Amino acid sequence: MVKSFASVLPLIYFVLCSINFSTTEAHGLSYIEKVCKRAAKYNNLINYDFCLNTLQAIPESYKVEIPGLLEITTHLALQNLTDTGNVIRKLNGITCDDLLKGQLLVCETQYNMAAISLGFFAKECEIKTYLGAEKLASIIECSLKCEEALQGATAAGVDASGLLTNENNNVKQLVSIMKALAHFVTKNKH
Repeated sequence: MVKSFASVLPLIYFVLCSINFSTTEAHGLSYIEKVCKRAAKYNNLINYDFCLNTLQAIPESYKVEIPGLLEITTHLALQNLTDTGNVIRKLNGITCDDLLKGQLLVCETQYNMAAISLGFFAKECEIKTYLGAEKLASIIECSLKCEEALQGATAAGVDASGLLTNENNNVKQLVSIMKALAHFVTKNKH
């Protein structure tokens, strides 16, 4: 009996390893790729590569399903809003152009409002309610209003129109991904 159990032990070990490997793969790169493809298909404004690279950069992304990816993306967007607000404050502190200061103040106000809204949504993600998902579009509007405010702006005679374009685009991408993931979660389409 001991001899037959010992001969079965490698088989049991192989089965357990196979189960662990398939679970890891289901929540690994191929899962993130599938989620990002699905998100880009759901919203054609989502850049698949941005989604994939963003989620791949966070080790926890490989271990969670869509609700966890939504929470991760929400925290990334909140950090992005905070960082952009800091950039805006720094720019406002170094410019002497009153018109540009006013335009940057518009951006700062927009980003502050977006951060507050996103902070509430982050709390909803933590308790899995997602009631504010339909309000995520207003955060994209904040970045668009900032971009509009800077159109035609100059600083010391230099065109400042694209001053925050990268930051604004990152916000739009992250929030668009969040909207797609929130849709999948609320429609129970994991």
